[in-house]
Amino acid sequence: MTFLKSILLILILTAVCFSQTRPIAFNDFFQMGRVTDPQISPDGKHIAYTLTIYNIEKNKGNSDIFIISTDGKEQRQLTFSEKNGLSPRWSPDGETIAFISNRDGSSQIYIIPSTGGKAYQVTNIATEVKSFSWSPDGKYVMVATDMYPEATTPEESKKIDEAKEKDLANGKIFDQLMYRHWNEWRDGKFSRILVVPTEEGETVSVTPASDDTPPISLGSDHDFVWAPNSHELCYVSNTDPIVAISTNNDLWLTDRSQSFRQQITTGKGNDMGPLFSPDGKYIAYMSMARAGFESDQTELKVYDLSTNKTENLTETLDFYVADFTWSPKSDNLYFRSPYHGYHRVYAVDLKSKKRELLLDKHNVVALTASPNGKFLVLAMEAINQPTELYRFDISSRKLTQLTFTNKE
Repeated sequence: MTFLKSILLILILTAVCFSQTRPIAFNDFFQMGRVTDPQISPDGKHIAYTLTIYNIEKNKGNSDIFIISTDGKEQRQLTFSEKNGLSPRWSPDGETIAFISNRDGSSQIYIIPSTGGKAYQVTNIATEVKSFSWSPDGKYVMVATDMYPEATTPEESKKIDEAKEKDLANGKIFDQLMYRHWNEWRDGKFSRILVVPTEEGETVSVTPASDDTPPISLGSDHDFVWAPNSHELCYVSNTDPIVAISTNNDLWLTDRSQSFRQQITTGKGNDMGPLFSPDGKYIAYMSMARAGFESDQTELKVYDLSTNKTENLTETLDFYVADFTWSPKSDNLYFRSPYHGYHRVYAVDLKSKKRELLLDKHNVVALTASPNGKFLVLAMEAINQPTELYRFDISSRKLTQLTFTNKE
């Protein structure tokens, strides 16, 4: 009799559980918050990230910036606006955060105290800001913006657009093959990098007018970056005559004053994603060998700025490198690589090239190292969970979930 009662209780509980669940619906996807772009503060105590929430009735999404402590105990919203706040970047002293917003009509860079307060606009680029990189000394920002090649300033490029809008003829003339990329009309513009002082000073263009920087395709989230000295910079561009049939992205080195321009990579495949080592001696990047092949194996390479020699750190790895980050001591790199449906996280020694598997059987979509080198901040997702932030302690291999955006 007791056995039958136990069976009956199990059946009742199972029925109750199933009655509280249902198949996932279309609306459910838009009720989930999207966590992206984690950035660790210079003191390693906080993480700034972007959270996007969608509204089906308004048919739009909105992004704001949040901050959470690296132990997960404190969390707060930093920006409160009906307009987007994107790409948070810490100042060198950790006192402020720069971000992109269209709150005043056009996409520009704003700076807000990291403790909260009023944001103020620091750029007024006529052609708007697509993405940016803040210099280590905090005095400059590199800005990516679309301009006509014949224009020397964003203002000149905007005037060309204004003149075209007044033209009663709306036909288009194409004199080169790359007139459209997927669903984006090129309209004769190219992405260009400008260096803008955060205080007073002149805005200057530091990349060629007729080459897209960053590239229109096959790039990474970091295709124009500062050297630790805040004077030199590295960017990615494809200078082939017909970009539409080429994957030949290359790394280029220059400085704020454009006193030199040096091509670092010379292969015919796709080179992308440069990052200077914290000590300024190396540039690590991702590289594909075969020309014209968009899905070639991506390898992690390091360029020595003193010897001009390149080392392949993942030559013996049979899977591609998805992204990477430097250790603060510049002695090794951490990278993620797909493996049987998951993403593994590795550490690789700069000198010996010895790899160490740190984390397996997780879907890691982003990673960055703490300033003290003791832990990584990972953005991870699963089949039953959208992206959330985690702390991974390197020595103990302990994984701790920090954000619980979609717990309910």
